[in-house]
Amino acid sequence: MTPWKSGPDRFRFLDQIVYWGLMVQVVILPLKHNDTLLSIAFLASLLALILSRLLGRIRLAPTGLDLAFLVFSIAAAASVLVSVDPAETVDEIRADIVIPAATFYLAAWGLRTGRQLRGLSRAAVVALAVLNVYGIGHFFLAGGDLASYFYREASLAQDYHYLGTYLVVAFPLALVLALTETSERWRTAAKGVALLTPLGVYITFDRGCWIALALMGLGLYPLFIQRLKTYFSGLVAAVVLVWLLIPPSVLVHGDRSTAEASQGIEASTITQRLVVWSFCLRCLEASPLIGIGYGRHNFTVAFPEFYQYYKRFQLWHCHNTYLDLALQLGLFGLAAFLFLAGAGLKITFQIWSRAGPARLWGAAGLLCLAGFLVRITGDSFYVDEHIRLLWLILGASVAAGRMEAEEWSIS
Repeated sequence: MTPWKSGPDRFRFLDQIVYWGLMVQVVILPLKHNDTLLSIAFLASLLALILSRLLGRIRLAPTGLDLAFLVFSIAAAASVLVSVDPAETVDEIRADIVIPAATFYLAAWGLRTGRQLRGLSRAAVVALAVLNVYGIGHFFLAGGDLASYFYREASLAQDYHYLGTYLVVAFPLALVLALTETSERWRTAAKGVALLTPLGVYITFDRGCWIALALMGLGLYPLFIQRLKTYFSGLVAAVVLVWLLIPPSVLVHGDRSTAEASQGIEASTITQRLVVWSFCLRCLEASPLIGIGYGRHNFTVAFPEFYQYYKRFQLWHCHNTYLDLALQLGLFGLAAFLFLAGAGLKITFQIWSRAGPARLWGAAGLLCLAGFLVRITGDSFYVDEHIRLLWLILGASVAAGRMEAEEWSIS
């Protein structure tokens, strides 16, 4: 039994459109000025999948995340009724919920062979290689200093936050390719990219990404590395390198000795976050169930006095995705998001724990989602390209799990 019907040969080009559309998205998602090509790739894939379904070539099987997506979408849609800027909320629902969910289903239903999964991993390795090599070279040519955060590398991405987040989310795909690739060249390239990515993340000086990647490293055993001795050797080497190369001064961004007395805030991003987090918690205490509407830009409309007072510190949202979603959707909306995240962790863990051919894809989905959930504690990043990449990878994990369950070849 297979989850797809073997349609006429003349329609099999639709499978390739879906596949190449996803490949293009993986490569260009982190790049600046990607809107036109990204839209073409997404819409072409979506149209091809819809046509395949109408022709009876595929069936749309349940994924295990359907209910969670629906609950979160309903919570976000309901927030339009109370939004301080309904147009902003509708637009953000489209960009951050509808399109990423559609991307998830494109991968979950549209990827049909192990060869396509391998191609997706190769696309991620190419993107990671370009971003890392260009970014590291540009960092030193621009006068960057590993001991100072005053120059933070963005490579070819929109900014250093976007670069670091993409590298963190895509990193597990390099591990998958390094462990499963049959071509020695690609396997070597994947290993090189996996070793280079931590430096690429470091030069963004994004501490949220640092922490996320560090915790992902701790999770390599037993998800990817089965030999405990090998894992501990790598862990010790990483700790020694960090201790020798990274000065403690880069952990604090801003001069803690300099205070803006008129605004009662130190020029440190840590204390700035404490200010906005404290404000957000007070707002939640006053109105825990009714939010300001989905979309982080609603913060400036709902709280103009706070924004004007602290706008020089870029405090125009909560700088914590969980707080931001609670403020936007109320506590029930936050619970809906946590339900969605928990469902993603559960299904990827189940794929990994079966220890079958899809095991490493389950590990990749689990690791990238866990890393992302850690990364967003320090900023509001359930937005834009990061979410599309995250759900694309989780869709690929689900596709691999289905291939395994239906006894299709993943090799």
